[in-house]
Amino acid sequence: MSPNAPDGWERQRKPGGSLGMAVVERVPSSPLSATYSPPSDRDLTVTPWLSRMIRMYWQQKYVLLASVALFVGIGYLYVNSKPPLYRATATLMLDPHQRTVIDVAQVVTPFRPDELSIESEIQVLQSADIALKVIAKAHLDQLPEFSPAAERALAAMEESEAVRRMNGAESPMTVAALLTDLRDLWAEARRQLDALWWGDAATDAEASNPARDARRDQTVMLERFESALQVGPLGHSRVIGVTFTSQDPVLAATVANTIVETYLAQQASGRLKDTVKANDWLEQRAHQFRGEAEQAQKAYLDRLTKAQPTAGVDVELLRDQLLQLNRSIAQAEADYKAVRDRRERMEKLAASGDLAKLAAESKSENLEAIRLQTVILERRRAELTRQLGNMHPTMSALNAQIAAVRQSMNGEAQRLVSDTAAEEGAMKSRLEALQENAKRTQERLRTFQEAKAEISTLEREARSSEEIYNTFLTRYKGTSAAPLVQPEAWAVSTALPPADPALPRGRVILILAGLFGLGLGGAGVTLRELLQTGMRSNDEIEEQCGLRGLGLSPSLPRRVASRRDVVWYVLENPRSPFAESIRIIISNTLALLQPCDRGGVLSVGSAWQHEGKSTVVASAATLLAMSRFRVLVIDGDIRKPSQHDLFRLPNGPGLSEYMSGMSDDMPVPQISPETGIHLLTSGMAGITDARAPLYLNHGDRLQRLVDWARHYYDIILIDMPPCMPVVDARIIASLSDRCIFVSRWRSTPISKIKYSLRELKAAGADIAGLALVQVDVRKHAASEYGDSGIYFKYGRRRPREH
Repeated sequence: MSPNAPDGWERQRKPGGSLGMAVVERVPSSPLSATYSPPSDRDLTVTPWLSRMIRMYWQQKYVLLASVALFVGIGYLYVNSKPPLYRATATLMLDPHQRTVIDVAQVVTPFRPDELSIESEIQVLQSADIALKVIAKAHLDQLPEFSPAAERALAAMEESEAVRRMNGAESPMTVAALLTDLRDLWAEARRQLDALWWGDAATDAEASNPARDARRDQTVMLERFESALQVGPLGHSRVIGVTFTSQDPVLAATVANTIVETYLAQQASGRLKDTVKANDWLEQRAHQFRGEAEQAQKAYLDRLTKAQPTAGVDVELLRDQLLQLNRSIAQAEADYKAVRDRRERMEKLAASGDLAKLAAESKSENLEAIRLQTVILERRRAELTRQLGNMHPTMSALNAQIAAVRQSMNGEAQRLVSDTAAEEGAMKSRLEALQENAKRTQERLRTFQEAKAEISTLEREARSSEEIYNTFLTRYKGTSAAPLVQPEAWAVSTALPPADPALPRGRVILILAGLFGLGLGGAGVTLRELLQTGMRSNDEIEEQCGLRGLGLSPSLPRRVASRRDVVWYVLENPRSPFAESIRIIISNTLALLQPCDRGGVLSVGSAWQHEGKSTVVASAATLLAMSRFRVLVIDGDIRKPSQHDLFRLPNGPGLSEYMSGMSDDMPVPQISPETGIHLLTSGMAGITDARAPLYLNHGDRLQRLVDWARHYYDIILIDMPPCMPVVDARIIASLSDRCIFVSRWRSTPISKIKYSLRELKAAGADIAGLALVQVDVRKHAASEYGDSGIYFKYGRRRPREH
């Protein structure tokens, strides 16, 4: 036995070299160095989303029922606090058919029951004019429900009544009187708040103005009347419903009927005024058109008398004559142009001396004969000149003869030109005469046509004026003879006093309140579900972190957790769901424990404090001790130790004193008398001395302690501090064979878990897996994961009797 060995704890090996676990092939590196590989076949069956939601809401059914009950209660109080309101409806028909014996559709605007007209009539029914008339007829200005003045009078009377009751003038106050006083106080408080909000206090401080107050009261009364009145078409028809709401059923029916009667009377009065105005206008227009018709008839007769001399003229004959004259003028113009052109050519030929062309142009035989004679004489003179010469007397006579012939030829040419000019003048005179005759004929024809057209126009105007006059005269006589003008709307049904109140709709309000409460509760449950971002199942552990899920541990009963009696709870209930879950976690961690002469070191850590790692360490140690393992528990959280409280042992000299170098001897563990577990507490040095973390510079001392413990214990469980706030956990995890990471179910954020795991792996820790603790088995049973509800169902199952 080693000199530093605990009393009675000389290590004894069991037959076969085993520590009560299955013997497998030895792995030299470490007794717990086997790694986990995820299963190849995953359960891909996923519960439908709708089923998940239903299960979640079913688990929170009491929350939903409480929300529904709360809002239903609020709705019930609201319904009972409101006075009952009654609705009465009267209907009227907008009739587009004329009910009068006259036809004044073009005088008075006809009624057309289209959508715009129906909407216009609805606005008329809701107008302030009809409202004031109805208020006066129904005496609504004397009711506190509508009149502010009557409301103020009633409030003053109730206030004086309350003061008299408070002065003891009446019998002792009853519950009903107390409720009345509370209602009066609430009404007064509301009036004060309204005064402060709307500034009525400053207005009341001013000088009193009765006219202004009356106008304000009237405005308020009209607003209340308008809020109580509902007017609208009934379906797709011309029937309009007039509904009025009041606290008095008889008053509601009376006001609805009064509105319809006032509207019909106002419409009939308006139609009558329009008809009288139309009669006056028709009479004036009839006198006017009578004078116009007489003037038109007189103008027609005068024009007819004026046109009497031309009555026997044949217009068609004049048209034929004008046509013939136009043809003659066209021919004369052509002849005149031809003669004028021939004259101009002959003058040019005569002036140029080209008598041959002149003769051909004029077709004159005399001029042609004279020209031939001149040609003959010219030839003879040419012959004699060759024979006799120019000085011979014969030549002189011949020249004289030639000159006489040429003179005669020129005279003939001038005569021909003069004759052509004379012919041109004659043609021009004839053309002018024809044109003058055509002009006179055309003027005469136009005069006859204008007279005829004017007479026709005057005749039509006289006839039209007479027809218009007769039309207006007939309409005037018809409107004057009509005894009564019926309105184009009539009452279909009158309003009857309702038997049951219409408002408040208690059943509808309670149903809506219940639905609202159910929806709000469901939204709260859903929001709470979404805000919980922690791990929920082994599947999520494998998916998010790539580690094996070691198991799920249900929450301890509240009395056990509050009193920190977890060790005694496990001792008394070794088959409870909590104990079984701890066995599963330890079993999954120690599944590959190898036979060797050294004990296994398991460290248990978490990302943050209050995750449940200390509870897991104490429970696991208790269960291992019950299975006859030699177990040493080391409380490595020197800042906030907890293992001594769980085992109900004093926090004496322990790990912190050893790590600080106060003693070179190995610390002596304390023994739990109930379980036989050896506990090395954290000691007091770590709590009182906060100068520096004790693990940073003394890692070799911790290593020696672990090596020493391996010789005397089967399992060494180290309760590490949280990984996020301090660095101690990384050093401890690096010295352990396996590290169990603990996380609180649906609580610790996944980001913190991943960060802590990265830090532990960076320190060289061999992480066996992740265990979820403090699981709410009822909520987890509603999830879609394969491990949901196993402890919940298993814990409730009773053993069969054999």
